[in-house]
Amino acid sequence: MICWEKCLFLQIENYMNMKVSTYCLFSLFVAMMCLPAWAGENKIFVEKTTLKAGNADSLVVILENQDEVNGIQFDIQLPEGVEIDNSNERRAQATERLKGMSLMCRQLAPGVYRLLAFSMRGKTVQGNAGAIVVLPVLVKDDMIKGEKEVMLQKASLSVIKGEKKSAHQSVDDSTSILIVE
Repeated sequence: MICWEKCLFLQIENYMNMKVSTYCLFSLFVAMMCLPAWAGENKIFVEKTTLKAGNADSLVVILENQDEVNGIQFDIQLPEGVEIDNSNERRAQATERLKGMSLMCRQLAPGVYRLLAFSMRGKTVQGNAGAIVVLPVLVKDDMIKGEKEVMLQKASLSVIKGEKKSAHQSVDDSTSILIVE
């Protein structure tokens, strides 16, 4: 190969690599722009609440969703001295937003509970903001008063995207404040 042919070949090869790189960057940019359109802003958290030591009370879990949701799972970690009352008289209650869906609550460890809401009949969460679950809690008599943290962790939603196809979506962990009086 003559020197000028080799030089021309290298220039063409560099030009093609640059075009491929530009195409890859453009594709990445388009994918990043489409991601927010596909994955809506969905938040799940515990409403700020004041509890009284020695009393039975309730915590409210809020879901703000832009996507159509047909399944929810999350773990809730309560501060020491607060526990979910899962007795027959006072169970975790689904609100109207979860109408037609099943709700399960199970203790995983002391102070840690997993909640699961789902439908075997294709029902979805109604609306886009508001309470989804009311959790009856018992607050111990000897609980120290003040601000306590309740953490909502490992939350995931089953969201419906186009043609009724479900996709899993993780939701950021959240920490809320409980005030014990």
